[in-house]
Amino acid sequence: MSDCCEGLKQSLANLEKALADNKSAMNGLKNRVGKLENDINRLKQGGQDKTTSALAERVSNLESYCDSLEVVLKRIAAIIKPITRIFGK
Repeated sequence: MSDCCEGLKQSLANLEKALADNKSAMNGLKNRVGKLENDINRLKQGGQDKTTSALAERVSNLESYCDSLEVVLKRIAAIIKPITRIFGK
């Protein structure tokens, strides 16, 4: 039984590390999205065209994806938290 608990604790630790890595990647992605938005705003100041519109749509889709991913990561973190308490980590 002890080996099982240790294995579960290790799996939980690995999951928490992966979650932290995903949060870090998410922050990097958000920073890149912000830079793209700034680029789009500069392009818009120079005039709207098909390329600018397409780029704006792609950035908007990327923002939506980031928001969805952030929600999923928060749900995973909420699930992990009580499990961590059970095993006294």
